[in-house]
Amino acid sequence: ALLILSLMLFTFSLGPDPQQLASLGAALLWALALLMSCQQESALIEQDALDGCLEQHLLKRTSMPLYIASKTITHWAMTGLPMLVLAPLLAHLLNLATSILPMLMLTLLLGTPTLSLLAVMGTCLTLGAKNGFILRSLTILPLSIPVLIFASGALQAHSASQSTAAHLSLLGASLLIAIVICPVVSIMTIQDHST
Repeated sequence: ALLILSLMLFTFSLGPDPQQLASLGAALLWALALLMSCQQESALIEQDALDGCLEQHLLKRTSMPLYIASKTITHWAMTGLPMLVLAPLLAHLLNLATSILPMLMLTLLLGTPTLSLLAVMGTCLTLGAKNGFILRSLTILPLSIPVLIFASGALQAHSASQSTAAHLSLLGASLLIAIVICPVVSIMTIQDHST
């Protein structure tokens, strides 16, 4: 609901010019995906830490990789999946060409899991911090900007009928790096927090 409301407000503020909406639409969708990722991050592990569930998982020797994977998948299901499902409707609302929709879906499919991995890592890094949201934002946003740049670059290249291989390769590489690094950092931080 927040996503659609934000897009509607943005379209009203830009005015009725369909070409202006089309030129900014894909970048706007990606900016909103990033904001959604930041908005939903704090509820993931912080609540488990506050009510003692996280400590119970550690005492029971629950598989931490499995725990982090479940939290990442949950975060993606709350942020990335709605973006994928609503992308055709939102693209129509922003007057995007139908030819760009498959590329938009592909970039969302490659980029939103990276944002979820970064969100979980940021939550773990700021676990127990007093101003956790601000600290999380300062941690996650600089790491998320390359995803935004690569995805927007792929969409712009596709619109200009240029090759998107380099942008998609960098987006895929970002996902692979996040898959390797983010869970390790998250697990180490949780274990350090519990001691």
